[in-house]
Amino acid sequence: MTPQAPEPPRRPGVFRIALYMFLMAIVVSWLSFAAMPLAIGWEFSPAAVDQFPRLGLGLGAAVGLAMGLSQPFRESVWFVVVAILLGGLAWFFIVLAAGLGVSIVLDGDAFGQMMKKVDTVAAWIAVFVTVACLGTGMYAIVYDKADTLRRRFRRKPRSDRGSN
Repeated sequence: MTPQAPEPPRRPGVFRIALYMFLMAIVVSWLSFAAMPLAIGWEFSPAAVDQFPRLGLGLGAAVGLAMGLSQPFRESVWFVVVAILLGGLAWFFIVLAAGLGVSIVLDGDAFGQMMKKVDTVAAWIAVFVTVACLGTGMYAIVYDKADTLRRRFRRKPRSDRGSN
């Protein structure tokens, strides 16, 4: 009885690829709209800023196509999205908890000034959480690949080398 090789994963159909392309085009285009004020602040030319939505649409469609055709790329995109969501959740819960705690003690203007400081600290913590998630995931990926290579090129014991 010969062992059977595992079946390769099925490629997604045309509908799923089109769905990835559409969704990523919408998401990246929306993100490009959010980046427009930043680009204006960095003194991009108005003609370049006007091209942001179209570039976002095209880039999103290309990312969606890559997600539809490549399983590792799709997993990497979801990995980055989840890391960003965890950072956003960290910011939200820090601002929520600090806001509730500060609102008990302070009123009006003092509350607003304190919450500006809390928002700054929470934003930095959110960035740290996002980078930590990405770094931990990248470490796990690199460790897994290095372990696979180490096992592949490990020296065989003398008994397995044959008779010399």
